[in-house]
Amino acid sequence: MAGFELQPTQSLGRCPLCQHRILLPYGSAWEFGIRWRYRLCTYCGLVFQSPRLTEAQSAEFYQTHYWAAHVGLEKPDEAIITYQKRRAEHLLSLVPHEGVIHRLMDVGSATGVALEAARQMLGCEVVGIEPSDSFRAYGQKQGLDMHPSLEAWGEQGGRVDLVMMSHVLEHLPDPVAYLTRLRREVLTPEGYILIEVPNVLAQLCYEAPHLICFSPRTLRAVFEQSGFRLVKLKVHAQPRQDRYRSRPLYIAALGQITPGLPAPLLSRAPLVSEVIQRQYHLLRGTVGSRNPLPRRIGKRIKAVGRQIRKALNRE
Repeated sequence: MAGFELQPTQSLGRCPLCQHRILLPYGSAWEFGIRWRYRLCTYCGLVFQSPRLTEAQSAEFYQTHYWAAHVGLEKPDEAIITYQKRRAEHLLSLVPHEGVIHRLMDVGSATGVALEAARQMLGCEVVGIEPSDSFRAYGQKQGLDMHPSLEAWGEQGGRVDLVMMSHVLEHLPDPVAYLTRLRREVLTPEGYILIEVPNVLAQLCYEAPHLICFSPRTLRAVFEQSGFRLVKLKVHAQPRQDRYRSRPLYIAALGQITPGLPAPLLSRAPLVSEVIQRQYHLLRGTVGSRNPLPRRIGKRIKAVGRQIRKALNRE
């Protein structure tokens, strides 16, 4: 990345979801010549990156470098367009089709293929938010209404009935704050959000741009803390067609604003059982689903369990 240096300098001393202080090391990834480290909150179970890029660094990265450096594309190609179309069609199948969606916004709309899919499947008006200059320009050339940010959009044409975010929420430093903003400033009073993220219980989703790694339970908690009622939640592997297609790699969720709904108190996570579930799915991806748990994996699960119990005893 000529002229741009990634440097994760912002360390988090509290969990971004529940503000708990007792955090455990929980994996890492080596990318761009840097070790990106993750922490596990011992109360709510959220997995998040720390240290991470500052918001200013992130904004520049997504505007000009993300697709080229992380995905390997300077501009869209046919393969990525086809894959995004299939992913969007699967995600949109969760949305009610009874004429309740008149206007849709896709945050992180990339080439805009999800906007086209929504227009065809739901018969609604569409608008996209895409920070990448090259990918946004591609969508605009297709005649799509696309903007670099919510600020640039500025509520043109009124509020929307549904906001879709496919593999975007994990890139945001404060998901609750962002979804709360959508609820207050973008959506209609009974509007919907449609989210898809990688499932940390079933894959190694540690990547430089991934600030948060969600499980179905922590994604539900983010919805509730943001003022949304969970309508549907599905774990799946669509549109994968490889050997991982039977694993619950992704979490798709539909939520709706419920006026006056108080945010429930966050409960303590079943951490040991979630660690076991995660190790099981990772094992399936390496040695096959019928193989018994190797001794080294069993030892790893026990070691993490002991570490978690020790942390809980300190509270």
